[in-house]
Amino acid sequence: MKEKGSVKVNLGVVICIIIIFILLAVCGAMYYFGFIEKGKVAENINKRETQGTKNIEIVNEIKNTTVENKEADKPTTTEKKSEKIDEGKDWVYSENKKYGKVPQININSETASIFNEEINNEYNELEKFKREGSDGTYEYEEYTNGDYISIVVKIGSANDMTQYSIYNINKKTGNSVSNLELINSRGMSKTEYLEKMKKASDKKYNEFKSRATTNDDRMLGETVNEINNSIDTPIFLDKDGKIDAIIREVTFAGASYYYFKVDVE
Repeated sequence: MKEKGSVKVNLGVVICIIIIFILLAVCGAMYYFGFIEKGKVAENINKRETQGTKNIEIVNEIKNTTVENKEADKPTTTEKKSEKIDEGKDWVYSENKKYGKVPQININSETASIFNEEINNEYNELEKFKREGSDGTYEYEEYTNGDYISIVVKIGSANDMTQYSIYNINKKTGNSVSNLELINSRGMSKTEYLEKMKKASDKKYNEFKSRATTNDDRMLGETVNEINNSIDTPIFLDKDGKIDAIIREVTFAGASYYYFKVDVE
């Protein structure tokens, strides 16, 4: 009878093999989980970097918006510094015409252009009357006080009636100057100006009344009516920088009224 074969295994070898498998398993597990954790860390870093970039973009956007808002808060102005049309000439110069010297405003602005057109039209009307045999005179005065230019055109007629045209313009802006602006430039309020205007027209009324009859009192009373004592009465700054006005006086005969210059200040 044959004996069955048997394999004798050394116990120490088995134990070593088991230990090796355990070590390999542990190392594999550590490597696997370490890789995952590293991936998470990298992902978190990327998220933070991405979020940081977004935050930087948001901060920059806020800064830009703030700058734009500050610019928007700055006061805007339509005021444009005027320039001369011809730098070789004064702000107001004369053109020699047949019947007198005609002023021209040497400012590059729409207002100056309109004023010059009106001035030229007035002269052309006078020239037309002269050609038709009528009498008439043409002259003007120009006053500059700071940025304010006042031009006073005087056209005389055969019946000794003088027609006045007043042009007030700011040479710095090229814009027209209102009566109230001129009044304020003299440190006066509207009320103070009207009080002075009333005294000036009263004085003229009394001068006229001293030469009038009783029947003329009603007519002469119109000299001091609301037409003269108004904020809209034509005014200008004279050579001394003071306010003068052109008021209407009712007359005894001939023309129904005349215009005269009076000193308001």
